[in-house]
Amino acid sequence: MAQAVEEWYKQMPIITRTYLIAAIVNTIGCSLDIISPFNLCLHPTLVVKYYQFWRLM
Repeated sequence: MAQAVEEWYKQMPIITRTYLIAAIVNTIGCSLDIISPFNLCLHPTLVVKYYQFWRLM
């Protein structure tokens, strides 16, 4: 079973793998209160007024 999951993971394109890992890390981080969900949201005022361009990522 573990080998089937590993094969499935390795067959994914790199963009999909990166997005999957980022989604899992964000979900776990928010669930454990390591990351605040409010820091991850896109807020146009913060981008324009306070130059927080990293929010566009």
